[in-house]
Amino acid sequence: MAIAISKNDSLYSNVAVGYSLDLNTDNHLSKYILDFVWSKPYAYSENNNWDREMYIDQHNYLHLFEKHYYEGDVSGDAGIIHSTGKNGVWTTVSIDSTHSFSYTEPNVAFDKVLNNFFLIYKKFDIVNSISRIYFQSKQNDTGIEESGNLLANDFELFHNYPNPFNNETVINYTIKDNAYVKLSVYNSKGELISNLVNKKQNRGQHSFVFNSDKLNSGVYYYRLEVDSKLSTTRKMLYLK
Repeated sequence: MAIAISKNDSLYSNVAVGYSLDLNTDNHLSKYILDFVWSKPYAYSENNNWDREMYIDQHNYLHLFEKHYYEGDVSGDAGIIHSTGKNGVWTTVSIDSTHSFSYTEPNVAFDKVLNNFFLIYKKFDIVNSISRIYFQSKQNDTGIEESGNLLANDFELFHNYPNPFNNETVINYTIKDNAYVKLSVYNSKGELISNLVNKKQNRGQHSFVFNSDKLNSGVYYYRLEVDSKLSTTRKMLYLK
């Protein structure tokens, strides 16, 4: 079972129901946090292990990470999958699936600043009796289909220079069409430090000189948002 809460105070629960690992279904329920009654459950997938982790991103998409059993797989285990869903529409992709290997359930962390998922899991080679720990990261790209004619490759955020830096660094970015742009800086806790740009800009390359005199040394993140629908984040190091 997994449970998560969205930014609008809605609760989401996912439960595996069934009497065996390869004959269960994943069922979703939801409710507003102050309601007493949950929604009617609906099934979105099957043949997944009971243990799973669920997250909600900034676009209110649900993300489920699970160990999955493919039908007819002679090894019994098949791999790790990632399912993304919103309003009852789901997409599932395989993260790791290798024949004759056994997998543990993944341990997952979601970095809201970088908009990345980080996974760690154990993979066992059944033929050679060798176990290894695997680490993977995955960029969260949901919300792109909501952006109209704007695509992710229609803008680019470059690495700041210099990096590491002392007092000042230059942040460059390009946009291929006129758009409303926000350029913001966050600390390592995900707290907003400063809004550098918050306006509509013409297509082309733009630069901003970031002054950090009032900050403590450490790691910071700068995020570019385009028309409030697409964003990308990079890391910079400030050394006094």
